Amino acid sequence: MPRRCLAEALEIKASALRIIEAKGTPMRISEIDLLHAEWKGLEIMYTPKFPDDPPELIEQAQRSGIAIPPITPHLLDISQGRKVFSIRWNDAGLVEIVRFQRGEWESLLSHREAV
Repeated sequence: MPRRCLAEALEIKASALRIIEAKGTPMRISEIDLLHAEWKGLEIMYTPKFPDDPPELIEQAQRSGIAIPPITPHLLDISQGRKVFSIRWNDAGLVEIVRFQRGEWESLLSHREAV
């Protein structure tokens, strides 16, 4: 992934987390606790402790020789009718951009505008 795209994704993440911090309300979906906020037509959901894969799935993967990626427990999703951005990360600095669909929605999260 190009550095520019990563830098932009991290800026979006920071802006969305500021919104979540200021306006987020607790929510529970399928036994998962998260924070939810609506901002300028965007739906922002932050899961601070996304569940790990079940131990039996990890064991099966290891027996099959499949490498298990590092755990990234933080999850941030942004939707505008459908999911346009999703990023996962851990406290050690590992970042995984799951989805980044470019569009006008990005300007709604400008670091100057967000909260």
